[in-house]
Amino acid sequence: MYLLYADESGTTYDSNQQYFVLAGFCVFERQGYWISDQLD
Repeated sequence: MYLLYADESGTTYDSNQQYFVLAGFCVFERQGYWISDQLD
């Protein structure tokens, strides 16, 4: 099983905002602990 994360910033309907960013990542379920440990 894989863990998925997606997040967005900005809006597509506001003409005052120049950028819309959509990002995400996917990791295998057993890697979640090690990634969290390294970030902490």
